[in-house]
Formats: sequence, structure tokens, C-alpha cells
Amino acid sequence: MKIIGLVPNLKKDIDLQHTRSLIQWLEQKKIQVKIPQTIGGILGRIDLECSIELLYQQADFLVALGGDGTILSTARQAAPFSKPILGVNLGKLGFLAEVEKTASFTALEQILQGHYTIEKRMMLDAIIISQNKILSDPFIALNDAVITRGSFSRMADLYIYVNNEFVNRFSADGIIISTPTGSTGYNLSAGGPIIHPSTEAMVITPICSHSLYARSFVVSQQDIVTIHIGGQYIDQENNKIEEEIPHEMMLTLDGQLGYSLQREDKIVIQKSSYYTHLIKTTEQNFYDIVRKKIVGGRK
Repeated sequence: MKIIGLVPNLKKDIDLQHTRSLIQWLEQKKIQVKIPQTIGGILGRIDLECSIELLYQQADFLVALGGDGTILSTARQAAPFSKPILGVNLGKLGFLAEVEKTASFTALEQILQGHYTIEKRMMLDAIIISQNKILSDPFIALNDAVITRGSFSRMADLYIYVNNEFVNRFSADGIIISTPTGSTGYNLSAGGPIIHPSTEAMVITPICSHSLYARSFVVSQQDIVTIHIGGQYIDQENNKIEEEIPHEMMLTLDGQLGYSLQREDKIVIQKSSYYTHLIKTTEQNFYDIVRKKIVGGRK
């Protein structure tokens, strides 16, 4: 390992104190460090900064310093370059992080000595089709792609297809398409199942569906999920059906990137060709993390 890229969250690493300490520690070991352009000026180390693209191209691996949000954003940017990521938790939950702040130097020492493994995590591709036109290149996500209504008290009219076969229509606040990695996030909060991250599958979970039987269902990694936004919504306040799309319908990726949707739009979601590569340096397994950070330490 010759070049290490540091990706700190300015809101989590106050005054970049931990980033400074890591840079000093790595340079003492003759390791070249790269940091984003926005960070170099703050640290007074312009000599280390480079563009985001060069950072992900040149680094042998990346250290994401922050919470799960920092790891998610780093994962999307690193995926096209297949660069592994060490997640260091400076936040609260840090479910995706491999180590806490105090263990970051030990973890880096293990990596430099070759004592680590790589865990591959499935990602999603999502495209928006509007008026029979694909609006952009696929968006990628590590956790989930979520279609939701806005702040108005109106439920969306959503039609779900898997491999062009009609599954169901949901009148709901939205729907979540989650990876196994994302199954412990919004999917879990909405009543969806926890799936081991080594599994390659997708979970489809309706959000507050107006139904007694709406439940999550799991589809395989080969399946293609299409969500068609219908032209109706249920006006809860007036208890009637209107022939319009609710205001502020959005596609959100990993809870960080948002795109507006229109009536009759289709969102097509499938397994991405990209993977997130997470560095593992500890012996804790997925179930240890679930007990510790979700169940609350109960045995």
C-alpha cells in the first residue's frame, strides 16, 4: 500500500483533528496521503490535495472518516474504481463502519501489514424513464433507492413490476428497494426484513401502505424491478381519489441524492455491475454488529 486517500466529514471530525493525526502517523511510516481539494486548504496541506477523480484513481484504498453517510457517499464515488474502503466511525450509530475512532490506528497498521480481508457488497443501478426517454446514466446506490411522496397528506399510486410481470399496486407514502446492506436502514424502519450482506438480492418494502396485507418481498439479484408512478393519489383529508400525481414525488438514493419525478414516470432498478469493497480488520461478524448497534447489546 503506497497511497492512502482520506475522506473526512467536516461535521464529524471537528477541526479535522483526527485527520491531522492520521496524516502525521501515515507520513511517519512513509505512506503517501491524498485528500480532497476542499480539505487541503483547511489543513494547510495543499500539497496533499487532489481532485475527487484523481483521489479515487490513485489511492490504493480509502479511509472514510465520519458516520454511515460518509461511507455511503464514499462508496458511490469509489465503486467505479473498485477501491476498498475502511470505515472509521466518528458519528453515532456507524453501522457500516469497521472500527471506532480509537481503533483506527490499529486497523491501519493491520492493513499495512496485510492482515485484512475485503467484503464485497452488492449495489443498485436506478434509471428514470420519463415520456419513454431515459433521463440519464444509471444512478448507483449501496443502501437503497426510495420513491416517496412529499410533505402533503396524499398517498402515491405505485405499480410494481418484476421482470415486466405485474406484482401489485400500492397506495402508500412510497416504496423502498433495498440491498442486503441497506436492509438494516430505512427498510428495517418500515418493517422490512434484515438480510445478511453476503446475500445478493433486493427487498421491496412499501412505506405506510393503505392495506392490511402489504408486506415486504424479496427478489433475486437477476431480477429487474420497475416502479410505475400512476396518475392517481388518495387524498386522505377529503377521503377521495384524485387524478393527479402528489406534489414533490422524489427518487432518493442512499438518503443523499434526490431527483424529482413526474406523473407516469417509471423507475427501473436492478443489481449494479459495481460493488462496494469494505475492508475488514476485526473478528466481529454481521450478527455481532446487529446485536450491538440495533438490538442494543441484548444477548
